[in-house]
Amino acid sequence: EEIDDLPNLHLDASFVTNELAMLLQAARGCALEPGMLLRKLCERRLALRACKELLSDAFDDSTRVLLSEARCLAAHLQVLEDLQKRSVSGQSRPALPEDSRIEGLREELAVIQKAGLLSAK
Repeated sequence: EEIDDLPNLHLDASFVTNELAMLLQAARGCALEPGMLLRKLCERRLALRACKELLSDAFDDSTRVLLSEARCLAAHLQVLEDLQKRSVSGQSRPALPEDSRIEGLREELAVIQKAGLLSAK
């Protein structure tokens, strides 16, 4: 596997973090597909968060953090899916409903895709 875990990679649902941009560039430089790497990372983290949520019996601060992280990961997956649909259909508008909370992330990943650092696979 390209990655087993990147626990310190900070993601934000509203924009592309510097760490994510550097990961995408590094992946491309290592002949890895950056979009697939990001998708795998988000899916793995989301699955891990779901397991932790199931083990939590109280809705406390740590559960709130897990839910927040899960929403952030889901936002990244949603934008990747949207970019894929846009590239296949040739649409210039997002295929998914606008969500102002993730619009910055959507715009920045689209720019990264246009620069050739992120395929829509």
